[in-house]
Amino acid sequence: MKNNILKTAIATLFLLTSTSMFSKALNAKFSYAINCRTVTLVDSSSGTVSIDRYLWDFGDGSYGYTGSNTHQFKSNGTYRVLLVIFTNDSSQGDYNDSAELQITINCNDCDIQAYFGYQPDLLKYNKIKFENMTLAPGHYNSTWDFGYTGNGGSSLKNPVHTFPSAGYFYVKLRVSYYDSLAAKNCYDSITQIIMTKKLFARFTYSVDSVNCRTVTFHDSTKYRIDSVEWQFGDGNYGSGRNITHTYPGNNMYFMMQWVHYYDSALGRKNIDTVMQYIDLRGCNLCLVKAAIQLDGDSTKPFSGTLYNYSSGNITKHHWDFGDGGTSTQVAPVHTYAGPGRYTITYVATDTIKNCSDTDRVSFKIDSLGYLKRKAFTLTVVDRTTDVKKIVLKSDEAFKVYPNPAQQYLKVLSAVNTYVTIYNVLGEIVSSANLIAGEEQSIDVSNWANGLYFIRTNQGQSLKFLVE
Repeated sequence: MKNNILKTAIATLFLLTSTSMFSKALNAKFSYAINCRTVTLVDSSSGTVSIDRYLWDFGDGSYGYTGSNTHQFKSNGTYRVLLVIFTNDSSQGDYNDSAELQITINCNDCDIQAYFGYQPDLLKYNKIKFENMTLAPGHYNSTWDFGYTGNGGSSLKNPVHTFPSAGYFYVKLRVSYYDSLAAKNCYDSITQIIMTKKLFARFTYSVDSVNCRTVTFHDSTKYRIDSVEWQFGDGNYGSGRNITHTYPGNNMYFMMQWVHYYDSALGRKNIDTVMQYIDLRGCNLCLVKAAIQLDGDSTKPFSGTLYNYSSGNITKHHWDFGDGGTSTQVAPVHTYAGPGRYTITYVATDTIKNCSDTDRVSFKIDSLGYLKRKAFTLTVVDRTTDVKKIVLKSDEAFKVYPNPAQQYLKVLSAVNTYVTIYNVLGEIVSSANLIAGEEQSIDVSNWANGLYFIRTNQGQSLKFLVE
């Protein structure tokens, strides 16, 4: 990936003569612009005498001899670039001045970006499973360095490694592939600090299906522990391996868990903590969707059928037939006294979350004029249970597809939920309300290519790529 970085700097001046009377005769100065490993050096030197010669020291063992210069660095690194200007003005003698800047080249001009995640084993504290999440156009090779002498490394894509002890280790992943179009080897690397520890705090949580502000936390620490403490993120605290807490509002809360264990063999107390955001911003958002459709039948001029395709947790129905008549039945029958224009309004309500949605349909009763003498009967057919649902597998809480996504990402949940999507920087890029079994599409066509994470307000999460 090519990066374009524009940097402008005023060079520090170095006087290379001991003759103070000529201290302002020359003023060396330059700026630069970086395009991957190609650096454009723009001379902006000035003086009261003519500049007759230039000398550039690029800091990588090569030199230049003209005013402005373009230089190609062969590798990433930090270079001290020096510009020296000279005059041959006979009245001044051989006089010079210099300017120096430090330029950092950090360019991956290949379409590959190294990245990895890791997960400790639930039973063995120093056993770590690594997940290679490198972004590359095709097959690539992986080389792992686990950060201590005699570790052996690995060339597997997703290795599992057992570290020798508890502690900190600098784990490096180097990935490479051959770019046939550019006819060169491309590579990238990333180093992360991995901490192995005997006590590893962890927990899961579930949101109450009726009151979505009530959350039950379950300690899932596998190592033997003596006590568990919780900070719920709203100013309240609790203790116990499993605990239920009701939050005051629809916000994000910074939840913390502490686990304690006294190691009698070592005579000391081990403590570990884990932190996680509890996202309740989707709590009590209305997941009811009203949808009605009128179907006329030319063979039955005095009657019509209205289909109700509404979805969600509908516990209350309200019909306004546009002629003064109303109903709260699921599937009422209504008779219009004569011709005219009418608008039917239907309101679907979730009384548990106290929210509703509305749909309307307008029509005209006028068939050969005899509707003036005869009534027109409208029958409502309940199709709320016929809305097509997609059933997930028993081990799936929700899923996203296709992965990688290009134009649209489709999201499907087994239950009504609220999802939030984050990029690798932890920034929220999108959110959505999901109705159980109903597929929803999210437009990702303008998103930056890379790795994203999607999380439900029940605590489940998945990752996906956008290309």
